[in-house]
Amino acid sequence: MKKAERIILGLSAVGTGAYLMYCITEWLSHGFSYSLKGCLVKGYCSVFGVILVISCIAALGVLVSLRIRKRRSMGKPSISGLYTFSFYSSFLPLVLLLIYSLISVKSGFTFLWSTSYGGRAFCEAFVLTGAVFCMIPVFPFCLFWQILYIVKRLRSRKECGARKELSI
Repeated sequence: MKKAERIILGLSAVGTGAYLMYCITEWLSHGFSYSLKGCLVKGYCSVFGVILVISCIAALGVLVSLRIRKRRSMGKPSISGLYTFSFYSSFLPLVLLLIYSLISVKSGFTFLWSTSYGGRAFCEAFVLTGAVFCMIPVFPFCLFWQILYIVKRLRSRKECGARKELSI
């Protein structure tokens, strides 16, 4: 493991620890009136929630990079079939959001005290459910995974092209 990767993993652990410490101090400061789960959700909507998401994305990037480097050192291609499958399945939340929005056109979309139908229901369902998917970082993780896959795929193709030129 490279020194920079160790530093990133350490900072990710510190960020996750800071989030947990914030949630525990909030829980203790309210005198146990909230459940710990409630404090974790409340902490997620703070700056510490952003730190947690960034820490998780950074740690995931380092771990995927280590796995790809290990595959390359064993002589296997850096992009496996499972990795390709995970890339295609990362589009699944967007497809499900579109299906839900299309269903809302016919059956209606209720938000707060009003129900809307048609194009307005499609827009409201798409925007509000999409915002929820961004707050629970479904879409950010999927986008990160897609970008990581594309970058690794392009690098893999460059390496394969360089190996072919060397063998000729």
